[in-house]
Amino acid sequence: MIYNLKEKILNLNVIYYFILIFFIQLIPSIILMVFNVENTNTSVNIIEQFNNIIITFLFVVVWGPIFETVIFQFILINLIKTFTQNTKYTMFLSIVIPSIVFGSSHPYNIYYFAFGTIIGLVYSSTYYISQFFRKENGFIIVLLLHSSNNLLAFLTN
Repeated sequence: MIYNLKEKILNLNVIYYFILIFFIQLIPSIILMVFNVENTNTSVNIIEQFNNIIITFLFVVVWGPIFETVIFQFILINLIKTFTQNTKYTMFLSIVIPSIVFGSSHPYNIYYFAFGTIIGLVYSSTYYISQFFRKENGFIIVLLLHSSNNLLAFLTN
């Protein structure tokens, strides 16, 4: 059964694959909304002090996702994959370590650390699967996912 699921995911059209991952990434956000977890995101609060919606939009929806995708997926995953190549833990370490580091970069409260780690798992596994199994541009796929998630957050705040 798991093998069939893996094959179906690997054979999905890239648009359907993106849509699937897009909805999976929404699950943690929905959970935070249901439990009414307060957003104490200090970096966004600092950006909002500019009182300029365009600058806030650029930081939250464009530059932030580019920076974080470069650091947490592209660089970390490729470094870990390089240093652990030919081991049976390469994929596991390449997904889990960047996810925990991503979660640690969102330390606003314990909920956001957990949220960041879970979203990090979604982004890291999407990058890994896209880049190394599906042979697509994992960077662009994760960047679009991350930007779309931040866009939804931007529009709902």
